[in-house]
This record gives sequence, structure tokens and C-alpha cells, in this order.
Amino acid sequence: MQHNRVVVLLEDIVIASKAILSHTNGITTYHGFVTSRLVFSAVERELTIIAEAINKIKKEDDKIELTHAHQIVGLRNRLIHDYANTNKEIIWGVVVKHIKPLITEVEHLIKNYEN
Repeated sequence: MQHNRVVVLLEDIVIASKAILSHTNGITTYHGFVTSRLVFSAVERELTIIAEAINKIKKEDDKIELTHAHQIVGLRNRLIHDYANTNKEIIWGVVVKHIKPLITEVEHLIKNYEN
């Protein structure tokens, strides 16, 4: 991959993260989150996109450091390979606590990477 491809993957992370915020807009409780299969499924999908982008970025430029990258990829693996035992409270916690900081971090990386 070229330099530009890494930026595209970083942008994919931002797009997927913002999609999560959009999907969960107006949902303020764990119960509201888990009772909507459509919303939960959409969030799962976006999280897998984020993790796949992280995997590809790491293969192309191992100097890029993302907070919680290892945990995000691990969560993706659980969603894909052990979906029946996925702790939905963890997914909700990611949405509430980590998506906005991830957006900020990746947008900063994009600016630095382009310079």
C-alpha cells in the first residue's frame, strides 16, 4: 500500500466511528441499545470495519500508534468468531466511552500523516 492508502484506511475508521454515533444517536441507555437489533447489528458491523482498517494499517506502517488498537482488534475477533458469547455491555461501553476519543485521535493522525 502507498502512503495515500494508509490515509484512506484512517479515514475509513473515522467514517465508521461517526456512523456508530449516528446509529446510536438518541439512545441513552444500555437497554435502548440492546433492544434494537438493527442498531446493535449496525454498530457491530462498523466496529469490524474499524478493526479491519487497523489491521491493514499495522501491516503497512507499524509506526502508527492507535490507543486501544489491540483491544479493538480483539473485540472484532470476538464479534466474528464468538458472536454468541459477546458481552453486549462491552460493546455499549465502547460506544459511550471510546468512539468520540477514537475519532479525535484518528483525525489527528490523518493530519500528521499527511504532513
